[in-house]
Amino acid sequence: MRVVIHRDTISAVWSPTVFFCTGSAKRCERTRYKGSTLSDDGFSDSPYVHNARPRPARQSVPGELIDEFYAERTKKFYRVELRDRGRWGTEAQIFDPVELVIGQRFADIQDGDQIVPARESAIAWAKDMRRFIEKDGDNV
Repeated sequence: MRVVIHRDTISAVWSPTVFFCTGSAKRCERTRYKGSTLSDDGFSDSPYVHNARPRPARQSVPGELIDEFYAERTKKFYRVELRDRGRWGTEAQIFDPVELVIGQRFADIQDGDQIVPARESAIAWAKDMRRFIEKDGDNV
């Protein structure tokens, strides 16, 4: 399939004419899209053009601080945070002190008749990782 784009520029309206071609150029379908108008500040309302309005920066959502510790072997401080990922479970993350070292996502586990919540699995994993970092912190 070949796509040929032709632009018609009339004042502040950008309206491309797109030809979708299959096989020979004689069988091209012509599709005309509505133009996206420019606002007063010079940005387009459509997110697909070169002068689109910039998206706002993503705001980081801090996790729930579970633990902070100092590893004598690596001479670094570490933080353990839990982040709720909704229907995807809970994520445990270990930072040193700002950069992510390791993270693991947990989902609810059904053990026979009982359900082990993801939060409990994440906290248990974080405790094991803390012991591992304090014992052999170079190989995380």
